[in-house]
Amino acid sequence: MHFIIFIQNKMRIAIFFIILCHQIPIAMKQLYKHLRVLFLSMALGGAVTTSTQAQTKVPPKIDGTISYSSETATEYGSKGENWVESGVLALGGTRWFLSFDDTYLYIGVEGVAAEVPAVLYFNTKASAGITSGIEGSSVTLPFAADVAVTVGTNATSSLVQFAESTGKGFEWRPSVLPAPTASDVLSLANSREIRIPWSSFNTGTKPSTFEWLAYLQTAINNPAPVINKTETDYAYYYNVFTPSNAPTFGRLSYTASPTATTTPGGTFFNYAVNTGKKEVTLAGNLTVNGTLYVRNTTINTGNNTVILDQYAILDEEENDKTNSNANGYISGKVAMTTTLDKDGLYSFGNMGLLLDLKAGSSSTRFPGSTVVTRLTGQTYTGTTGNTTVSRFFFVKPSTVESNDLDVVMTLHYAEPEKNTIAEGQLSFFKSTLPPTISLAGVGFAEEGRDRTGLNAGNNTVRLSGVELQGVWTLAAKGRPLPVELTQFTGQAEEKAVRLRWATAVELNNKGFEVQRQLPNSKWQALGFVKGKGSSDRTSSYEYLDHSAGAGMQYYRLAQTDLDGKVTYSAVVPVKVGDQAAAQFAVYPSPATTSLSISGLQNGKHSVDIYNAKGQRVATQQLSEAQATVAISHLPAGIYTLRVVGDGPIAKTSRFVKE
Repeated sequence: MHFIIFIQNKMRIAIFFIILCHQIPIAMKQLYKHLRVLFLSMALGGAVTTSTQAQTKVPPKIDGTISYSSETATEYGSKGENWVESGVLALGGTRWFLSFDDTYLYIGVEGVAAEVPAVLYFNTKASAGITSGIEGSSVTLPFAADVAVTVGTNATSSLVQFAESTGKGFEWRPSVLPAPTASDVLSLANSREIRIPWSSFNTGTKPSTFEWLAYLQTAINNPAPVINKTETDYAYYYNVFTPSNAPTFGRLSYTASPTATTTPGGTFFNYAVNTGKKEVTLAGNLTVNGTLYVRNTTINTGNNTVILDQYAILDEEENDKTNSNANGYISGKVAMTTTLDKDGLYSFGNMGLLLDLKAGSSSTRFPGSTVVTRLTGQTYTGTTGNTTVSRFFFVKPSTVESNDLDVVMTLHYAEPEKNTIAEGQLSFFKSTLPPTISLAGVGFAEEGRDRTGLNAGNNTVRLSGVELQGVWTLAAKGRPLPVELTQFTGQAEEKAVRLRWATAVELNNKGFEVQRQLPNSKWQALGFVKGKGSSDRTSSYEYLDHSAGAGMQYYRLAQTDLDGKVTYSAVVPVKVGDQAAAQFAVYPSPATTSLSISGLQNGKHSVDIYNAKGQRVATQQLSEAQATVAISHLPAGIYTLRVVGDGPIAKTSRFVKE
């Protein structure tokens, strides 16, 4: 029986890198490759220029005992960073110690019987190695190890071995470099210590990074936080980045067993799953700080979410034209938060969304901290039968970007996600953000795509002139998804609240029940507005609530089909009372001849309309609080309307001209 030794530490070490590639015409899939190579080279230390300061300033004294300066501080370092306790030492548990400097690797073990060997494995080159232990196929390691260290009670029973190529594979062979001497290995009672010169490793010097794990070869009372059920099929290990003086127990990593059917949640540095073309279930929310590697496996997140840390990379190799035989894929939710505060490309950890930002002036307002959640494994089907691809991006910036920020969005999709949609027909569709990461309550309207923005060979589509906030997906262009609501607004008037909404297409629509939320959070039906049944034209609706009291009121619509199916709209808040400000609204959308604008203060206003390229195509002056803007002369397309009045803040809204 074998026990793996590890403790997860909450300290996280971030690897920083900056990608300066603005306006470089690299296809999105190629960019993924470059990002992954860059990250991996940095993880191996090849692209990092930093101090090589030793992790242990005062080396441990190799005398067979561990010196403590307090209950948690030792000559190796602090508990949880450079040493851990498996079980309780006084009750038969074991303590493991690991630290290093520029010359030696120091290893200590307490609570181990004299006849029990301890074995440690290292991956120091990130190249080919052995995934079985020195005992042979009875032990499976979670990485390809190139160095094995056996820690006995003296130099004779201790050994350093290398993974050596034999032409037919790799075998464990004793090191031809200097072996540990009597002064390097000492034991006393149930404790032992060993120091190994880095020159004895096959790297010849201290590696810039290494992976490692350890276990005891004999079954003793040595409980670990997680004991592998198969006893010899190890999944957990540590990653150490030496130039940053990373704690040796600080970055827990995981490699799934080929026989795994579930994988754990938690926080990990690297996380790898390759189970041989089958589906596994994620057991809890997962946070990855380094690389999430998926091959020949579909990870189903269920109700959980995979969270990529700010500098994490998703290495998925999903099935597309570049990787037609691969099927590494995450079905469910993957989220990442990135700060969008300057010009450049933002890839969100390679999850399939690329943003290219360019400021129009020195006063341009950037979106700031932005949360992007990818949802896969689901498809939105409208009431006319038109479907989306099975990939959605929920984009939630902390700040609404200014109108002069140029945003170009490129969306990548996996080949099976197309759902038989012809690639040449793919176009961007957008919905307002629902309260949760789900498709309940969404309604999509077409945003279009750039004429040169389709690259079927790389499974990407591009769109310029993007307003970020919303849910983004792809569907067949020119076939609008039947959005029950293209707009829903509320405006406080003198003695009532006026609600307005519009639809682009209706199929078997019985009508809308208008509801207001009561103080006890229940919804009260106010009235019913009959729908158009089935229609392929824009329809506009209004409802006047004369019973609204002062304060903040919340409204929603319950759209009912002829067969009784009910779909709820997003909730619209309206402030009612003397201080209530009229809500800015532009309607209808889509529109054909004119737009109505409400929510403006009295006085003069200037209205500018911009096309998708950012070119101003129309200007009109307004002097009324509610006004109409003529748009019949504009060609069909997507436009941005911008209103400037006496105040310092401009109001903007997008609309579709049919």
